[in-house]
Amino acid sequence: CSAPLKVFKVGGLSEKILKTFTILTLEEAESRRREVQGVIAVPGFSVIDAEFLAKFPSLRVVSTYSVGLNHIDVKACTERGVKVGYLPGIVNGATADIAWSLMLATARQVVVGHNTLHSGDDTQRREAFHLLGKEVHGSTLGIVGMGRVGLDVARRALGFSMKVFYHNRHRKTDEEEQSVKAEYVADVDELLGKCDFVVNVLPASAETRRYFSRDQFSRMRQGSVFVNVGRGMTVDHDALVESLESGRLFGAGLDVTDPEPLPKDHPLMNMDNVITVAHVGTATTKTRVAMGEMLLENLVNGLKGQPLKACANP
Repeated sequence: CSAPLKVFKVGGLSEKILKTFTILTLEEAESRRREVQGVIAVPGFSVIDAEFLAKFPSLRVVSTYSVGLNHIDVKACTERGVKVGYLPGIVNGATADIAWSLMLATARQVVVGHNTLHSGDDTQRREAFHLLGKEVHGSTLGIVGMGRVGLDVARRALGFSMKVFYHNRHRKTDEEEQSVKAEYVADVDELLGKCDFVVNVLPASAETRRYFSRDQFSRMRQGSVFVNVGRGMTVDHDALVESLESGRLFGAGLDVTDPEPLPKDHPLMNMDNVITVAHVGTATTKTRVAMGEMLLENLVNGLKGQPLKACANP
């Protein structure tokens, strides 16, 4: 297991793991290489690459506690006959919820209002009642990266009477578009210029690295709000700081950054119009329990030679 078992304590998952398997830390596994048949991978704790795989000749399955696969060389796993289990579909709702939490809190200056009200300074307390934010209902929402999470973000916008635009590498079906009343925009620059709120749900890849750069931020509507629940590496944080300081952006809500966490002295950590949280998009009890159950199912099935619930290299 690439992470401490306390990572899996929610829903009694760590106890289930201990009852089912002999668990070794990566350090312990080094001395018992030929015995290792399965690996539980957790982003941020390990990288499963060709060098790692070469150490464990009996390895049959890697089961990751994530949807993202950036910490796993899937091609190298495939070449060695190692199945890779992951967790698609489970995290959509919780991640969409955190996108909306950040969007609402940033637009209405919730954190600034909270801090001002609790400051003990009566002048600041009175000012808290006069904080002017941006209205969300009836505004325009742009989603960049319209996968499962993007669709759930758009679905929630229906209740806010928002006009929804989206940009994606591949256009969704007519049925999917109609279900969330979203309009496809082929040119992302056009989308950025017409939206009051932009939610980034892009995955990490060579093509999306620093996708949101000075050029993209300069094309966003004056006074708009930027939310990132995709991946931190898709954003040029220096360019984001400039756009916030210049007033081009009203504010930003960030569930993900690059690096994670940002240094305490980073400008984004010290701006009133920026809300940063610690990559907690999936951090609800219900979602984490479901993630743990699928993690175990993938691992057990892989060891038994049975089809994985969700396999990145079937």
